[in-house]
Amino acid sequence: MSFAHLDCLVSEDGAPRTGLCGAGRAPRWELARAMTATPRATAAITRTGRAVRMARLPGHATPMLCAVEPARGLMCAATTTTGALLPAIRIDSPATPLAIEPESLTLGDVDGDGMTDACGRDAGGILCATAAAGYLAARWSSMLGSSGPASPTDRSLAIAGGGKICGLDADGVLCVARDAAMTDVRSTWPDPAAALWIADLDGDGEPDWCSATADGPACSLAADRRLTTDGVPWGYASGGVTEASARVGALPDTATAVFTDVDGDGRDDLCTVRDGAIACARSLGRGFGPQIPIARLPDGLAPSAVWSEPSKAPGVPRLCAADATTIACTDD
Repeated sequence: MSFAHLDCLVSEDGAPRTGLCGAGRAPRWELARAMTATPRATAAITRTGRAVRMARLPGHATPMLCAVEPARGLMCAATTTTGALLPAIRIDSPATPLAIEPESLTLGDVDGDGMTDACGRDAGGILCATAAAGYLAARWSSMLGSSGPASPTDRSLAIAGGGKICGLDADGVLCVARDAAMTDVRSTWPDPAAALWIADLDGDGEPDWCSATADGPACSLAADRRLTTDGVPWGYASGGVTEASARVGALPDTATAVFTDVDGDGRDDLCTVRDGAIACARSLGRGFGPQIPIARLPDGLAPSAVWSEPSKAPGVPRLCAADATTIACTDD
């Protein structure tokens, strides 16, 4: 069977039609979600970067952007179904506030009751305000105390599976359980000054990690701890050539790269800002695929931060990005 030519679906005046394609005539279609922009003043979230976290809190149908705001405590702004932000409300108790290093804030289920809790570091260790306790702050652990300016440990802190809080410290990648007298050191390999993310890269519910290096992400799986605790380079390769778009070496901070499950397979994928869009490289379990744009940024927005919250059902998560004046989010 032979064909005189190849037809492709092309767009003409906003309507689809068939047309010649192939060689230089091949059209490219980008299926990326739009984002709705909200002025920061409307949301009343002044913090930015790693100091802002995103999660679904009890009693709220849509994800919320949360930050420990100066003199106001843990403030959270709900997103609407269209991606707009509502004014922030206080979540913790003024009597027992979550007084932590703002960039150490982490949201997740730390006590296993299925509800989102808020934790972070102070000079005495780790404080948590759990949903079960009405978000009254209480001591979770005397380990991992924080003092002075925000550190890589603050920015890497994450609530992981099994009631553990994990992050990067001078001793390496470590996890601590409630009231534990010692930390569980997962790896001594990463540079303690480099950006590091705690994520579930293979979907087994255990905390894995990725560290930013000059050659891209170096990652390690909890499942491979018996083999090695050193991080190995992760990236997508075709014909022996590594796909540079899957690298985070050029973006070595936890504010502009985020790990989240974009396809509902239980594995956290790597999302960064690229060419006016939020683009994500899917986790393949022991490597990343090429980056694919999944959300188009509003014109003029040059993000200094990106945040994400997985979808309730398998699918694309809620994504937000922000600069100094504006926060933009995708719809549900």
